[in-house]
Amino acid sequence: LPTGEPCATTSTTLDKCILFEKQDSIVSNHIDFPAKLQSYAPQSIHIRGSSMDWFRPTSLKEVLQLRRTYPGDASKFVFGNTRVQMERQMNVMKFPRLIALTHVEELQKLSRIHDTLCLGAGITFSRLKSQLIEWVDDKINDGGICEALLNQLRYFASTQIRNVASLGGNIITASPISDINPVLQAANAILELHHADTNVVRQIPLRDFFLGARRISMDENEVLVTIHIPLPDSSVKYFLRSYKQARRRDDSKGIVSAGFQVQLEQSNSSDSQWQVAFACFSFGGMGSTTVMAKIAQQNIIGLPWTRSTMNKTCEWILNELPLDETSLGGQPEYRRTLMQSFLFKFYTYICCELRQTTIDPTDNSIAYPYRRPISHAQQTIPKCPQSQKVVGTSLLHQSGYLQATGEATYVDDIPSLTNTLHAAFVLSTKPNARIKHIDIEAASQVPGFVSFVTHTDVPGSNQTGPIVPDEEIFVSSVAPCIGAVIGLVVCESEQAAYKAANLVQIEYELLTPTILTIEDAIMHESYFGNEICLQQGDIDKSLAEAEHKVEGTLMIGGQEHFYLEPNCCMVIPSMDDNEITMYLSTQSVSAPQELTARALGRDISRIKCHNKRVGGAFGGKETRPIPLCIGIAVAAVKVGRPVRFNLDRHTDISITGHRHPYDFYVDFVCYTIAKGQSTTQNSCFSREFC
Repeated sequence: LPTGEPCATTSTTLDKCILFEKQDSIVSNHIDFPAKLQSYAPQSIHIRGSSMDWFRPTSLKEVLQLRRTYPGDASKFVFGNTRVQMERQMNVMKFPRLIALTHVEELQKLSRIHDTLCLGAGITFSRLKSQLIEWVDDKINDGGICEALLNQLRYFASTQIRNVASLGGNIITASPISDINPVLQAANAILELHHADTNVVRQIPLRDFFLGARRISMDENEVLVTIHIPLPDSSVKYFLRSYKQARRRDDSKGIVSAGFQVQLEQSNSSDSQWQVAFACFSFGGMGSTTVMAKIAQQNIIGLPWTRSTMNKTCEWILNELPLDETSLGGQPEYRRTLMQSFLFKFYTYICCELRQTTIDPTDNSIAYPYRRPISHAQQTIPKCPQSQKVVGTSLLHQSGYLQATGEATYVDDIPSLTNTLHAAFVLSTKPNARIKHIDIEAASQVPGFVSFVTHTDVPGSNQTGPIVPDEEIFVSSVAPCIGAVIGLVVCESEQAAYKAANLVQIEYELLTPTILTIEDAIMHESYFGNEICLQQGDIDKSLAEAEHKVEGTLMIGGQEHFYLEPNCCMVIPSMDDNEITMYLSTQSVSAPQELTARALGRDISRIKCHNKRVGGAFGGKETRPIPLCIGIAVAAVKVGRPVRFNLDRHTDISITGHRHPYDFYVDFVCYTIAKGQSTTQNSCFSREFC
């Protein structure tokens, strides 16, 4: 209808504002936070399970009462459950009761009281990090304690772990490669412990807390409540720094970490020379627990803060904390070098803070962490002709949206049929060992247990292999290695299957020799088949007559494929036509089809294999999933019901092959008249090629 105003289709962008009513402000409906939720107080929780009780107290009084009721191994404290769950899964450790300390108010203290930082044992590292940043911004006189802790927390684990892991749990774990404990020792942290039986409260310096490998000066019925860190007096020249070297920048365990603290003094105000009044050198990764160089700490007191003093200190520490080739963690020389490097950085930092001119100006760069500026770049891309428009163009993956949103369907996402069973593998725990007896009595008592499958249940051939059939689906007599599949347990649930598999008892007879390395195999002449040799001319003669010869050995270590999706498979048997339908994650569908048919003694046309997508493989799922999938097919045929499995990470790494280690021995002579090369491969127990 005519309005006398410009038409919107012909008006400019600026004119289109006339179509909307102008308002002075945007009116929004504010919704108050529910009052009931504001006044909500956490309640104590007790959950009873079939094999474990879960407690969640809300006060320290409740915690001490629970500890009195369930002392020692009868209960286990957890907070983020980042360590205990690993022990439960990997070491098969059972705890009948878990006490979660996440809601205990007394463990959440985080404050500065006069000249002391009070850190509750239950605070998470993320919360601690936020508070440390606030204290650093407030420029409190802490001698560098907050900055030293922050420096370690920046590279401590990952954000997900920092959000749930607690400070107290990290201390109690007494890890030998802890990043935090060396800093707390250097800062002279004091631990406040409450005893559940006597209600006695005692304090112990962290410097006296670690006794040895996973041993601490703490009674089993004591509870760590607070960590007190005394702040230095403003009149004292107090310096504290932390250092860490890891294999990766983020989310990596440290090779060596350190916390250093010194206090300096002058004999008189006119003296420009500083002397050491106190020192603490604490290290992680240099022993079976967090250790201090006590002899060096004592010897350095009274000495001038000079380069020669640092050289002596390095010698004292090297003698006090020796490492050799047998030391746990390896790399002894590198770790000893790191220790000296950290100490020299600390010396240089203090010299810079004191504005001393005795150090080499070229060393100033190591005093402070390098802050890299933001990268910037400019790229010029020439215009391509129309005929080449695809060249250099980023094309979307066909299932990119599905995978990015988590909607992509993998084998483990396929819904189970109503009568589906779950399987767990029983693996050999001994290498080169004869199986004398298998006891499944305890496993068969697990609720939901259905069957135990071994080599006697294979209707066809128990020998398999994609190239040479030199591998057994189930070990029949001698287990060739740790991780060899002896059998599998079939249960109504996955949890029951893993529980039953852990209860299977196997009696072994150890055989000789035990071959674990390439050197062992060469010494015992343990080879597969005939030597493969490609030779042109008389190599031995040329090498013997050569005027100059260079020889050497190159060793390449093995490698785990570490795909994101572990090995998994679901097998559905059909009783009326002897068909088997398999859903599996593999890089080769035809090989499992052929080898499963051979193991079941059926025609290959009766085996249907489906592979929707693979969640990572890198060669690790080309041949190694085949024996596992065949075993599941055997189980499905035996019980006459669908069976599926999805390996946990620990089992997957134990059971599957890796990229093989190699040893190369090479000879070169002058002008490459002759070249000889001997290659040795560690193929474990079969001639598969992954």
